[in-house]
Amino acid sequence: MITTESIGLTEARQAIEAILAALTPDDNPVSIAVSDAHGDLIACVRQDGAAARMVRRSRAKAYSAASQRMDTVVFRDQMKAEGRTLDDWGDDQLTSLQGGLAVLHNDRVVGAIAMSGNNTKRDEELAGIGRAAMKLEAASNQDGAGDNVQEKQALGLEAARRAVEATLAAVTSADQPIAVAVADDNGELIHALRMEGASANDMRQAERKAYSAAFMARDTSGYREQLQHDGRTLADWSDSMLTTLTGGLTIGSRRDVYGAIGVHGNSPERDEALASIGREAVLDRAPTAPVRELATARVGGTVEPVAATMGGNGAMKQATKRKSFSLPGLAPAG
Repeated sequence: MITTESIGLTEARQAIEAILAALTPDDNPVSIAVSDAHGDLIACVRQDGAAARMVRRSRAKAYSAASQRMDTVVFRDQMKAEGRTLDDWGDDQLTSLQGGLAVLHNDRVVGAIAMSGNNTKRDEELAGIGRAAMKLEAASNQDGAGDNVQEKQALGLEAARRAVEATLAAVTSADQPIAVAVADDNGELIHALRMEGASANDMRQAERKAYSAAFMARDTSGYREQLQHDGRTLADWSDSMLTTLTGGLTIGSRRDVYGAIGVHGNSPERDEALASIGREAVLDRAPTAPVRELATARVGGTVEPVAATMGGNGAMKQATKRKSFSLPGLAPAG
């Protein structure tokens, strides 16, 4: 198993307060952004008088430093040396503007901090003050450093492969070719396969289903029911990857999602039944009776169940350990 860590709200607050205290009358109003190890925002502050675009710039810098695992100025210099541009990455959130710094702990990137509002050199200087205030790099070699982290499990590649293979093994001659995708707890793809005859759209929808289930921490059918109950639509979330198509299932519990699986290619009910077989394979459990009834093949005029490939150890042994710094006073996301 691999272990990852991420900064949290405590470190973000320490950094922001240190930067605000370091500002001088000669500085322009600023925006500060702090992201986790994925590049997702933890905290953001825009001073009175700072333009709205400064928020977008600081967030882009923090995202870029975290996702590229390097300071944005290093990212810029690397692109220049290789003769590349931002277009090569196909990610419209990336920027190479100076002022985004990767935050390290035990020589691993655990987040990022970024500034916008002054010249790029001053932005980077202020971001450095915030990063130092977290006291993570200095504490990396001290005994007990990182003792305040909480462990969280997430799917790894072996568990994802087991889910995909179990799902494909359950496909019958009566089924259409499918695509199946497994994502981690952040909705990022781990493993996906598309059967011969399945379309590119099948793969895209399988990915979206897995992403939606993981990101929203609920099965896609339940997400659709919630939207209908609340009188909302997908447009309210401003995320083109989200879908309410049936066939995306969370893996784990409502408040402890390890990842998700998405299947597309047949009817909504069949997609969900196949996804359930994959999910149960990850959890090393036998599928429930309704799923076994759905996962059948007609052979010689008789109906015979199709066995899902379950093999391997329990999901906890195959899961990926994740750590995040504790967020005092905050309830689990829900």
